[in-house]
Amino acid sequence: MTFESPRMFASLAIAVLSFATPARAQHATFSDVRDAVPLKFFDASPDRTRVQPGAPNTLEIGFESGRDSGDLRDDEFRASTETFGNRVAMDTLSFNVVAPAGYYVTSITYQQAGTGSIIRLADARGASSWIVDSHPAHLGSFRGDPSLVGKVTFTASRPTVVPISITTSLFVFAPPTSGEATIEVTSAKVVVTVASLSAPAPPEDASAPGDFDGDGKADMTVFRPSTGTWFTTRSSGGTSGVQWGISGDVPAPGDYDGDGRIDIAVFRPSTGTWFIINSSTGNTSSVQWGIAADRVVPADYDGDGKTDVAVFRPSNGAWFIINSSTGAATAIQWGQSADVAVPGDYDGDSRADIAVFRPSTGAWFIVNSSTGVATGVQWGISADITVPGDYDGDGRTDVAVFRPSSHTWFIINSSTGNAVAAQWGIGADVPVPGDYDGDGRTDVAVFRPADGTWFVINSSTGSATGLQWGNSADVPILMR
Repeated sequence: MTFESPRMFASLAIAVLSFATPARAQHATFSDVRDAVPLKFFDASPDRTRVQPGAPNTLEIGFESGRDSGDLRDDEFRASTETFGNRVAMDTLSFNVVAPAGYYVTSITYQQAGTGSIIRLADARGASSWIVDSHPAHLGSFRGDPSLVGKVTFTASRPTVVPISITTSLFVFAPPTSGEATIEVTSAKVVVTVASLSAPAPPEDASAPGDFDGDGKADMTVFRPSTGTWFTTRSSGGTSGVQWGISGDVPAPGDYDGDGRIDIAVFRPSTGTWFIINSSTGNTSSVQWGIAADRVVPADYDGDGKTDVAVFRPSNGAWFIINSSTGAATAIQWGQSADVAVPGDYDGDSRADIAVFRPSTGAWFIVNSSTGVATGVQWGISADITVPGDYDGDGRTDVAVFRPSSHTWFIINSSTGNAVAAQWGIGADVPVPGDYDGDGRTDVAVFRPADGTWFVINSSTGSATGLQWGNSADVPILMR
């Protein structure tokens, strides 16, 4: 069972999807729904917390409204410094998710949204946590805005009934006559996916980009062209140095053997050859694929949990891919000579989508692998550096850019469509986004060549960390 803790969702509900395409849609049921504080905050009554009309696999979580008839305090899930407001609001909603006969639960996602206001010296904070199938996890802490999302996935256990309890706490504070604060949860939902018990288990989640030790966290790694050496400081502890490559090689790491760990690999433009060390066995392999002018774009295009050897050829805008699941080669024309290749899982189907960013117009052009339909979005300017990643943790790659001139990251969260901006870095920094804290969300991060220091904002806590690892001539492996 794997927990993730993304944020920034605009609403909450419970939706059930199926991996298969049966003749009749498979619906989960939700039993024994109850809340810990009757008549306040969450409302577990069947007329409020119920399956959404027209969407039988969606359970909307209800909320109380109005004021208590006795003390006149708010019944809404809100903490406020206003008169008759609750300075603390806390409740727990519990229920069971029951898969339909012959099916099991593959994932559960909780989404929460709301609003907040902080004036002068006041403050408004909160936190959410949950217990899923007897396993507790922190969903997130917040200030002002209580929006968040958390996800748990099941691969080996294949549960048919999953008990869940979700707890959210809100707190406000204001010195006398020195400010006001309000924070409120306004909507919530849980998204559940199911799969047939008779079907093979889906492949384990692919390794996180830059995760060389398989612990679910990106490891700070640099490639030193002068010696062909890879230097890694592992998030699980310890450091390593591996000589693999020569000056002129292009780093091309990926999970080529599907063991959940990133493999050290390089592409040699002079011969068009890929050289790979498989982390599962320590064995090496090589394959000739590409020419000197090609750009390496390794990713899991066929959804088998293994990285595929692939190149983008600017001269004709063609993508050439060797599918690891079959060994067959595919070629697709998508892009122009000045385009930047930005493959990613933009539609959340566990397969990398072919995509390009066009600096001349700031447009992204994406071919969704789930449907074959092409989409386009204008996001960025010519001098921006592309930094796609799953910043909101919903399992889909978000369109994002880093603007060196203002040191600002501009991100479109795929979960809500909302845009966010974060100032992090200086003009000469190299963006190195990755999931360094292992919460299922891409963290904003930069590598500073001037002193070889990595600066990361951990999405799980909002705290910043820094580590000196590398020098000015090194190539950070998560560079965009």
